[in-house]
Amino acid sequence: MRRWLATTDFGRGPNSNTFVAVVLRAVPELRAALPPTAIGKDFRPGVFVGLADSRTGVEADLLGVLGVKVGWVEGVEINLFSFVACLDLRQPALKLPGFGRIDFTTRAVSTNVMSDAALGTQRLARGSELN
Repeated sequence: MRRWLATTDFGRGPNSNTFVAVVLRAVPELRAALPPTAIGKDFRPGVFVGLADSRTGVEADLLGVLGVKVGWVEGVEINLFSFVACLDLRQPALKLPGFGRIDFTTRAVSTNVMSDAALGTQRLARGSELN
């Protein structure tokens, strides 16, 4: 962590997500990883090949601009210019930039259908109040 602090220019380059990622890497017992939407989390000076942040998988990274991670906590992540696409293995879902999380479980689908039905009922109720 000291090396990161010594080489970081706080005016440009790495951001606050980079710092949080460095702290999480320094405490592997947490087995935590930042979400794919945390821009800057994958920045590392130079080329890196080794254990993923959570220590449950591996990663290869080039300056946080191009990288791949495969791990139990991270899932399967592809990083291209800080945009991360991810396949979550623990709770089956696809995570895409701009779209967020798309769940594959039947529970998530049924919850969404129930929510849509509830919204439709609320709209009908409001429509009858207007008449």
